[in-house]
Amino acid sequence: MASGNGIVGWVARLHPLLALLVLIGGIVLGRIAGIAAAMLIEPDAFAPASMLSIAVGTVVMAVLFIGYPVAIGVHVLRTRGPVTGVRPARMAVSLLVMLPAFVIAMAFFASPGPHGTGSAIAVNVAILAWLAGAFYILWTAARGLVHAEDGRAVALNRVIGTFFMFYFLPLGIYFLQRRVRRLEAGGMGPQGLQTDPAP
Repeated sequence: MASGNGIVGWVARLHPLLALLVLIGGIVLGRIAGIAAAMLIEPDAFAPASMLSIAVGTVVMAVLFIGYPVAIGVHVLRTRGPVTGVRPARMAVSLLVMLPAFVIAMAFFASPGPHGTGSAIAVNVAILAWLAGAFYILWTAARGLVHAEDGRAVALNRVIGTFFMFYFLPLGIYFLQRRVRRLEAGGMGPQGLQTDPAP
């Protein structure tokens, strides 16, 4: 199976342990960058700037947690062609909805003082929009990966299991990456699976 070039192809070729280290390292570095930015703004009063450190770390985490399933979904489409249940346009719309929703939610939680009813409604709608977009992207990536592995009608239980691997990404990324590398190695075993490629 030919791998794509660029960041998507690079992600698909990562060793499972390296993928795990990149994810955890990215989260840690995002948190450190947020703390550093907060200390630069208010070095003598770190507490008021703590929201900045949380915000930066949260943004980095969100990018990693959503970026990985998007990369897998794009990779499946690049290497396997059209896949049932994987529509790039809908994934793009989900991302476009999630971005302003994320900004609204972060602005709400970062702003001090009491909030009116309108603000509370807006942030709840934003959170629901973010969750809906994230659910669609994770489900689409899970369905696409299972379809690429099996090459036939996907089993719901396999999609659900793969979805939760994406949902609990720090734990699931190791197993997901092994499956992606099986596809990269080419050839299909029973039910679309095969032994792991050499590290």
